Amino acid sequence: MARTSKVVPFGESQYGPLQLQRKTFRIIGYYPGDSGFLHWAMVGVFVFHYWFQIQLSYWEIRYGWIKMREGDVLAALEGICPTPSRIDAILKCLILIGERKKLKVLLDKLVELHDQGKASEKSIYQWANYWGHQFTKFELTFFIMTCIFFCLLPMATMIYHAVVAPDEPRIYLLPALVALPYNYAYSPVFEFTFLLLAFITFTPCFMLTK
Repeated sequence: MARTSKVVPFGESQYGPLQLQRKTFRIIGYYPGDSGFLHWAMVGVFVFHYWFQIQLSYWEIRYGWIKMREGDVLAALEGICPTPSRIDAILKCLILIGERKKLKVLLDKLVELHDQGKASEKSIYQWANYWGHQFTKFELTFFIMTCIFFCLLPMATMIYHAVVAPDEPRIYLLPALVALPYNYAYSPVFEFTFLLLAFITFTPCFMLTK
């Protein structure tokens, strides 16, 4: 399929934050406006990621409805609390995919304007921009490392428990120590659920559309 637009190589711009965002997009095989390698990865991400966000939303709403009928309003509110954020993120990512051509034009225009103005900037502005970009990259890196930490922490805890207390029952901890409203504490459902939640926790699309 023909490309809808040309991807600007990373080296053509010194705009650090956009370079990092492009590289992050490429982790999942997706860059806005580039249809040369886009569709197989975009469809894969959509099916594999957004479908399970919808599934989680369904189970949260169902759990909340059951608790509401039982008269436990607090448990119902706790159950459906993450659902609006999931729906919001899904809608934002759908817009991101649907308007990828416009987003590609916008990103390239920002790079062009940044590079044109860089030569005429005063030293103090260049200094401020440099440290602003460094702070942006630090924020993105910190967010990614936080996602990795919340995925690895329960895994390390389970391994440690299995080593120091092999005779005790196995413990089941999911990424970010979440609890789901159904029984996932048996193999291979737990392993599959763990991988899915780790993927959902660490998807750059959700980070970049918030």
